Amino acid sequence: MTEYMNPFTIFLLSVFGAGIGAYFGSYLREKGKNVATHEDIDKIVEELRKTTKAAEDIKLKSRAGYGSVRPAGNLSASFT
Repeated sequence: MTEYMNPFTIFLLSVFGAGIGAYFGSYLREKGKNVATHEDIDKIVEELRKTTKAAEDIKLKSRAGYGSVRPAGNLSASFT
């Protein structure tokens, strides 16, 4: 007893399989792009934190260095 599938059934299963494959392929490709973008944003945020920390450290050091210097009075009066 040899049983085989109808050619039309094979065609429908092939089309269905191709559609499912195309859908999941597109879905996974887009998901991969989103993951990569998220990782890039995380890297940028980390670099921004480092830069901000460095800028704040520079501000604090400059305030500490110049905080003890006081002007010697009205400078415009000494030029006239």
